[in-house]
Order: sequence, then structure tokens, then C-alpha cells
Amino acid sequence: MRYPIVVEGFEGHTLAMEMDGVFSAPRLLQDDRPSPDGPVRGSFTLTRADGTAVTAVIRRHMLDPVPQVVVEGRLIRIAPAFRWFEWVWILMPVLLILLDPILGALLAAVGISLNAKLMRMERPLWQRAGLALLVFGLGLVAYFPILTLARLLLVR
Repeated sequence: MRYPIVVEGFEGHTLAMEMDGVFSAPRLLQDDRPSPDGPVRGSFTLTRADGTAVTAVIRRHMLDPVPQVVVEGRLIRIAPAFRWFEWVWILMPVLLILLDPILGALLAAVGISLNAKLMRMERPLWQRAGLALLVFGLGLVAYFPILTLARLLLVR
């Protein structure tokens, strides 16, 4: 998925962040080509409209799957921050911890990660909320068979 980036001083150039897979790191694109790596790990070198080379750093932000970019010390949000009701849907799997602190926490971590990605989808809120509720329900349904299997394996 590509997210366009608007930064002063890069007029005439298109900047974007590309996020391909689950395990691949996000990368910056300038004029639809990957930007060269910068001097620091996780940084990239961008070229301004006047030809000056600038370092950009990708910064992760808590549970948000879309990182932020820092260009010349200025923080640039690629996507708007989650609103309070989106956080409610994202953090709903935390309730699984009430069932069991260890297994519930593992299922909650997976559910929170999935819900954060769901809330970034380009769909109406009611669809994203319904999918987040489905993720919570699947975590709840998966809890009992996993717990039964764990007890069978650990009792022996």
C-alpha cells in the first residue's frame, strides 16, 4: 500500500511511503523509485527540488501500523491519528486478558495488531467496527480449544 507524503521543498517531486508485506520494512519512494539508504539505519536520503540531499527517518508510533516520517527534524504524519472510538475498537481484545492472563494476553496482542490494521482500511466505520468485533469474537472462540489443548499437553 502506498501513502503519499507532502513536504515543503519537494515541489516537482512525488514522495510516498510504500508498505508491502507483514515482515518487510516500509520504504520511501521519490518519483516512484526507492530512495537510497541514509547514513543511519532506517533512514533514507531524499533530494529536494533545489538538489540538496536531505535525510528522512521512519519512526514507528505505538500500535499504529502506519509509521511517521521525520524530514529535517519535522515530524510528518502519513495518516491521521486514530480517533477515540477507533481506539476503543482496536483495544477491545484486551478483555481477553480477563479470561486468562497468559493465553488471553497472547490472543489480545494478536487481536490488537489485527484491529489496528483493520482501522486503517479504506472502508466505512461500520464495516471496520464489524470486522474488529469479528476479530474479538474469533479470539474468544479460539481461547477454549487452545486452552484445552494446552492443558492436555501440559498435564502429561
